[in-house]
Amino acid sequence: MQQSISPARQKVRERPRRAETDRSVGGVPAVEASEERHLPYALPQDGFIGVAYERFLEMPVAVVLAVLWVLGMALLGSCVLTLYVLGTSLVGVVVG
Repeated sequence: MQQSISPARQKVRERPRRAETDRSVGGVPAVEASEERHLPYALPQDGFIGVAYERFLEMPVAVVLAVLWVLGMALLGSCVLTLYVLGTSLVGVVVG
Protein backbone atom coordinates (compact mmCIF):
# COMPACT_ATOMS: atom_id res chain seq x y z
CA MET A 1 0.00 0.00 0.00
CA GLN A 2 1.39 3.40 -0.98
CA GLN A 3 1.41 6.26 1.51
CA SER A 4 0.02 9.58 0.35
CA ILE A 5 2.03 12.70 1.11
CA SER A 6 0.23 15.92 1.90
CA PRO A 7 0.89 18.86 -0.46
CA ALA A 8 2.53 20.84 2.34
CA ARG A 9 5.04 18.07 3.07
CA GLN A 10 5.69 17.63 -0.62
CA LYS A 11 6.64 21.32 -0.90
CA VAL A 12 9.01 20.94 2.05
CA ARG A 13 10.70 17.99 0.38
CA GLU A 14 11.01 19.86 -2.93
CA ARG A 15 12.66 22.93 -1.36
CA PRO A 16 16.39 23.17 -2.03
CA ARG A 17 18.60 22.74 0.98
CA ARG A 18 20.44 25.74 2.35
CA ALA A 19 23.76 24.03 2.90
CA GLU A 20 25.62 27.15 1.77
CA THR A 21 24.80 28.86 5.07
CA ASP A 22 26.81 26.24 6.96
CA ARG A 23 30.00 26.74 4.96
CA SER A 24 32.48 29.56 5.10
CA VAL A 25 33.26 31.67 2.05
CA GLY A 26 36.60 33.41 1.92
CA GLY A 27 37.19 32.98 5.63
CA VAL A 28 33.88 34.67 6.54
CA PRO A 29 31.15 32.30 7.68
CA ALA A 30 28.22 32.33 5.28
CA VAL A 31 25.83 32.61 8.25
CA GLU A 32 27.19 36.08 9.07
CA ALA A 33 27.00 37.13 5.45
CA SER A 34 23.38 36.02 5.16
CA GLU A 35 22.49 37.82 8.41
CA GLU A 36 23.88 41.08 7.04
CA ARG A 37 21.74 40.80 3.91
CA HIS A 38 18.51 40.05 5.79
CA LEU A 39 18.46 42.40 8.77
CA PRO A 40 15.04 42.35 10.47
CA TYR A 41 15.35 46.02 11.45
CA ALA A 42 16.73 49.27 10.08
CA LEU A 43 20.16 50.32 11.18
CA PRO A 44 20.24 53.44 13.37
CA GLN A 45 21.29 56.67 11.70
CA ASP A 46 24.49 58.46 12.70
CA GLY A 47 22.52 61.41 14.08
CA PHE A 48 21.93 62.19 17.73
CA ILE A 49 18.53 60.47 17.87
CA GLY A 50 19.88 57.31 16.25
CA VAL A 51 22.81 57.09 18.64
CA ALA A 52 20.60 57.85 21.66
CA TYR A 53 18.08 55.19 20.60
CA GLU A 54 20.83 52.64 20.11
CA ARG A 55 22.31 53.37 23.54
CA PHE A 56 18.83 53.24 25.09
CA LEU A 57 18.24 49.75 23.68
CA GLU A 58 21.62 48.61 25.04
CA MET A 59 20.45 49.32 28.61
CA PRO A 60 19.25 46.46 30.82
CA VAL A 61 15.94 44.95 29.74
CA ALA A 62 14.18 45.97 32.97
CA VAL A 63 15.09 49.63 32.44
CA VAL A 64 13.95 49.62 28.81
CA LEU A 65 10.64 47.95 29.68
CA ALA A 66 10.02 50.31 32.60
CA VAL A 67 10.65 53.40 30.49
CA LEU A 68 8.45 52.11 27.67
CA TRP A 69 5.69 51.28 30.16
CA VAL A 70 5.80 54.76 31.71
CA LEU A 71 5.73 56.40 28.28
CA GLY A 72 2.83 54.20 27.21
CA MET A 73 0.85 55.02 30.34
CA ALA A 74 1.49 58.75 29.82
CA LEU A 75 0.23 58.50 26.24
CA LEU A 76 -2.81 56.49 27.29
CA GLY A 77 -3.55 58.90 30.14
CA SER A 78 -3.39 61.91 27.83
CA CYS A 79 -5.81 60.23 25.41
CA VAL A 80 -8.24 59.42 28.24
CA LEU A 81 -8.01 62.98 29.57
CA THR A 82 -8.70 64.40 26.10
CA LEU A 83 -11.76 62.17 25.70
CA TYR A 84 -13.00 63.20 29.16
CA VAL A 85 -12.67 66.91 28.39
CA LEU A 86 -14.39 66.48 25.01
CA GLY A 87 -17.17 64.41 26.60
CA THR A 88 -17.87 66.89 29.38
CA SER A 89 -17.82 69.78 26.89
CA LEU A 90 -20.27 67.93 24.65
CA VAL A 91 -22.57 67.17 27.57
CA GLY A 92 -22.41 70.85 28.65
CA VAL A 93 -23.40 72.00 25.17
CA VAL A 94 -26.26 69.49 24.81
CA VAL A 95 -27.72 70.02 28.31
CA GLY A 96 -27.67 73.69 28.29
